[in-house]
Amino acid sequence: MDDQKDNRRKGGMRITVCDPFLVVDGRQVAVHDFSRTGFEADLPRDYAIVGATGTAELHFQTTRLDNVQDVSFEVVRCAPSGRIAATYTVSDNRSTDRED
Repeated sequence: MDDQKDNRRKGGMRITVCDPFLVVDGRQVAVHDFSRTGFEADLPRDYAIVGATGTAELHFQTTRLDNVQDVSFEVVRCAPSGRIAATYTVSDNRSTDRED
């Protein structure tokens, strides 16, 4: 029984996930860590103040799907490395099929 399950799974479509990224103030920035409620990213230095707020697009791409979330964020920590941690809420979520 387990062999049948493994064979079905091996023949299934594989999904490859690319690293997420943010678009902030028209600029693409790297996301180093994220969860459903927060992220750590290389935000522009204008946001390197705890309590600073902003909006961004959070992009996720997979083999077959592009997903973009409009988010509002608030900075909660600024690391010496220049990375900025923020909490966020999603105001809109858009998905489109890819034709790769």
